[in-house]
Amino acid sequence: MTKLPKSQRSSARRVDVMVRAANPHVQTEIYEVDPHYHVIFALAEQLSETEYKREFDNRVTPASMRIEFSNHRPSGAELVPAISDDNLIFDFEGLILTGQDFEMALQAIFPDAPSLTGSEIRDDGVLEFWFEAEMPEPLRGRVYDFLDRHIDLRRIELRVEKNMAHQRHRIREIY
Repeated sequence: MTKLPKSQRSSARRVDVMVRAANPHVQTEIYEVDPHYHVIFALAEQLSETEYKREFDNRVTPASMRIEFSNHRPSGAELVPAISDDNLIFDFEGLILTGQDFEMALQAIFPDAPSLTGSEIRDDGVLEFWFEAEMPEPLRGRVYDFLDRHIDLRRIELRVEKNMAHQRHRIREIY
């Protein structure tokens, strides 16, 4: 299964949560300039771009994203709905999860899935989850959709390949 590049808006929404958590007095807006370029806007009276830029660039922004903090709304950009404070944990939207966190979430959300035997992010950027048996087709699609919603993948390939006594399901993230 292959998908074309998609927006990193989910990551931008999580970055916005981090800005608001560190600055609870600030009201922000998220803009998508293009699928891989976002701007978080706040009024200068609430949080000065000049004073906050260094912290935002070095402590808040993921290295893999093109996102800026600004006191100017970008023209022609699409306003992206923020994650509301009361929805931070709904469907894991406001959380930044590691591979091990996803392992636990998959086991809890999909108890009928074959047992998960591990996960790994390889040097080439491939995020792999291994199951002890082949995953049934309808469930495979639901697991794929869940991961796709929560990991901002640019391209995804879900494969099954025999690996000794069990089959490996691969979810590829190609940078």
